Amino acid sequence: FFNGDVLMDKIDKRNKSYAIVEKLDSLTILNHIRSYFEEGNTVVLLSAPERVAKDLPTESELKTMFAVAKNAPLEKWQEKQNIPTQLLSKHPLAGKVVRKSTIAGINVEKWELSNGATLYIKPSTERRNHIQLTGFREGGFLALDTAQFVNGVFVKNVLAVSGAGEFDRHSLTKFLNGNTASASFIISSHREGLSASAYMKDAQTMFELLHLKWTDPRVDTAMFDVIKKKAIDAAKNKQYSVTSVYSDQISKA
Repeated sequence: FFNGDVLMDKIDKRNKSYAIVEKLDSLTILNHIRSYFEEGNTVVLLSAPERVAKDLPTESELKTMFAVAKNAPLEKWQEKQNIPTQLLSKHPLAGKVVRKSTIAGINVEKWELSNGATLYIKPSTERRNHIQLTGFREGGFLALDTAQFVNGVFVKNVLAVSGAGEFDRHSLTKFLNGNTASASFIISSHREGLSASAYMKDAQTMFELLHLKWTDPRVDTAMFDVIKKKAIDAAKNKQYSVTSVYSDQISKA
């Protein structure tokens, strides 16, 4: 709280808010927003470690940079991307459930599929009309050849921002707008797999998205370069972090 603030009962505060909202109109809000951009109503803050102080721009250089940015032409955003109309251009052949059984003690159904996968299904009342799918198999970082270890560590993050199939990340996000379906890969030291979820109305989209990401992943080279640069910068700056150095020494000990 600031000096002079008034403490209010939560009901009185709610009623006060309602009274103020009823008096607002679009012109009042627009004028309030415009007041943010009045001349002189701007603060430019530069923060950096002391070790790079000699490389930082001066106050006059900052003012020049701000003036250039302020006067630069700003074009209205236009969507120029051609977004595919469906996730899968070709649907896979359906498999079969070859055997069913029940694990009565924990209320789980066990299905053995024609592709060799084993499926365990358990109903839940916590989130109605919602499906959560998680699958694993042996593998992970430690199953890779040593030369591929670094690739394995970064593959999940790179694929997550690269889209899949004919979709880059932006077009895939646009396509899934308003849809609850999601799917991602999981990888750790000893296992790898996938995770997906959706409300039942979007279950087909979830399975299609999962199939697309599994069978037709893509690597966005621009996003790969961004992730690579961040990783290199983080590794270089790690030596300046007291916490990181302390943790490394504890691990070595």
